[in-house]
Amino acid sequence: MSLKQGSNQNKNKQITDYFRSNESINSDKNYLEDKPMKKSKNQVGMKSIQSNNTKSDSDTEIADGIKSSSSSSGDRKNISPSKPELNEKKNIGNSIQNVNDTLEQQNKIQQEEEQKQSSGSNNQLVEKKQLRSHSQKLKNLQFYLNNLQSNPNGDFIQNILDKWKGKFKLLETHHGYVQWLFPNFFQSRFNNGSDPLIEEEADEFIKNPIIANRLKKAYDLIYEFFGMKIVNNLTGEVQRADNYKERYHETYITSYHNHMRIRRILCHFNNVGFRRYAISLVKFLEKEIYGEKGYQKFADDKRPLVIKWQELPQTLPLRQLSRLKVFEEWQIYGEIDENNQLQVETLQDNCFATIQDIKRESIYLTKLKEVKSQHQ
Repeated sequence: MSLKQGSNQNKNKQITDYFRSNESINSDKNYLEDKPMKKSKNQVGMKSIQSNNTKSDSDTEIADGIKSSSSSSGDRKNISPSKPELNEKKNIGNSIQNVNDTLEQQNKIQQEEEQKQSSGSNNQLVEKKQLRSHSQKLKNLQFYLNNLQSNPNGDFIQNILDKWKGKFKLLETHHGYVQWLFPNFFQSRFNNGSDPLIEEEADEFIKNPIIANRLKKAYDLIYEFFGMKIVNNLTGEVQRADNYKERYHETYITSYHNHMRIRRILCHFNNVGFRRYAISLVKFLEKEIYGEKGYQKFADDKRPLVIKWQELPQTLPLRQLSRLKVFEEWQIYGEIDENNQLQVETLQDNCFATIQDIKRESIYLTKLKEVKSQHQ
């Protein structure tokens, strides 16, 4: 599964004014403003008549008539501009209004675009935060991709696989690495610094070859710690290591917390495509504790436990575990009868997964099958 992440920059648009400038418009407005009209010849004649006291009354009447006529004509010119002037003024007024409307419309469009860009940018920031938050939650995946250290007081997966191998004292006393190497669908009670496995991570663990190879190396590391070794990578078949007596005593016999580690490992196998490893390990431990007769015969024996376990062959290196009933918890994750609904439900409940998911196989195993078939 992979994360997908660009940012938009706001583009400032300039509005080009293709109309006349305000200075030109103001100049036209000034040109149309009412100004004192030039005196007409009639007005001049009127003044001369008025100033001449020697004229007759009839002349005075004529002059008054001329004055009235010229005054009326002058007033009409002052009040009512010519038609071309009105049209030009109207056109300029319309041009001004058009400019204002255009500017307002352009500003509105620009504001809408800026809001969209801002909204888009905010959405991208939210998505980035969500992706970052999501990736931070995928701690198990990030750890196995070597991008995150285990916690507390841990290290990167590659350093653990390379440098911790064979350091039995460190692997015994360090209580924070097991939850990271073998994650499951439940939260650890002993390490709050780790996260439970989620389905997205489990899918990636199964199909990612880099992670699958690292898982196999982690199994080799922990098997060596317990005094065991995987002798068949395809089936997960297990045998005792050369130093098994010492390692059995240090892990299974004297350190009971390792019993819970085994349970975690078995559950983990079922969650990440290595179910056949869980089946093989359960079978191996059953023989190491109960011998060839197996657990069921031992459990069916109604004699007291103190008698039963002492009758087990002393050659069985882990026979002491029969007194603790730890195998009852381990066998849940091993081989089951899929026609037995109770066994199926018990496995599903303890793995927090469906039987279909549990039966999926890691790409590590499918690749091994392909290689094996090619050489046959």
